[in-house]
Amino acid sequence: MNSINEIKQKILGLSIAEDSNPKSIEDVTALLKSITDIEKANAEINKNGVEINNSSSAQKTENIRFWFTTVATLISTLIVCLTLYFQIEQSRANNDLQRQATEDTQWRELLSNFSNAKMQDNLAMPSMIKSFYKSKRYGNEARELAVMYMPQMGSVANDFNFLFDDFYKRTNKSNYKDLVRLAQIIYKEAAATQSNIDGYNDWLKKQPYPVLESSKIQQEKSLVSDLNNKMGVVALALSHFIKDSLKTDLNENIDLSNVSFYGTDLSDVDFKNFNLMGSDLGLCDISNADLSQVIDINQTRWDQTAWWRAKKLNTEIVSLLNNVYPYNSAITYANFTNRTYSDSALYEGVLLKYK
Repeated sequence: MNSINEIKQKILGLSIAEDSNPKSIEDVTALLKSITDIEKANAEINKNGVEINNSSSAQKTENIRFWFTTVATLISTLIVCLTLYFQIEQSRANNDLQRQATEDTQWRELLSNFSNAKMQDNLAMPSMIKSFYKSKRYGNEARELAVMYMPQMGSVANDFNFLFDDFYKRTNKSNYKDLVRLAQIIYKEAAATQSNIDGYNDWLKKQPYPVLESSKIQQEKSLVSDLNNKMGVVALALSHFIKDSLKTDLNENIDLSNVSFYGTDLSDVDFKNFNLMGSDLGLCDISNADLSQVIDINQTRWDQTAWWRAKKLNTEIVSLLNNVYPYNSAITYANFTNRTYSDSALYEGVLLKYK
């Protein structure tokens, strides 16, 4: 702009200093007009520049307002969400406390009923115990109560299966000893009851005259029948657990003493570190099983069990079993795998191998 003014002043100076020639005046006038047009154009450019600057400032302000509004909305939404979250968590915590309080009350009620001398007459007892199987706080204790209660329950067809089925489904490597303990209790009670009956029968044989069977013995016979039925259910479950879930890689001795496996399939089982002392393995299929590293088989029963079909044995076991349960062609031995065996040849081969 300053340069244009300087040129304009010089032109005006020239027009005054020179002669008043019309031609010169016309040329100067035309030149001044051009300069005026340039000034107008320059002013327009400056005006547009100002407007552009003003427009940019307004746009920036609008952008800032937009983002501020958006961020404020997001922050408000986040605050609302956090508030709802903490309210939900607080409600959940309160519900958990209420649930725990209710569970504590129900557990105390169960223990109170369980200590009652006539707890077996309480029809609600099985459902009460079963309801705690899935409890994180009382699940293990509920299993312990079930172990004590189930031997005293009614028939297998009713209450016992109702309580035992879920008990077995929740059995794993960490709590399988509950299942073993239940098997041991039932086996012990059945043996004791049968011993009473046998003793009574021996007494009857010694009497010189017929004697009516006492009501107590009738009750004992009914009881032993019920215990044998329960023992069969537990034996089947225990054998399945051994074959399917309990592996000898537990690196611990496995106490399966004084339990019944009677009539079950134990084929292909590795009995490493198993203590079987006093257990009943009668009418069992142990084909292809490994008995070479079993801990103890003293006082075990092997009626109708072809122990020589095992994959591995040892000299001590063969000597012990052969003295009490030698091969007898008149006996039909358990076979649940539908394999064909030449028992006489197998038996002789085992005796030669482990003599």
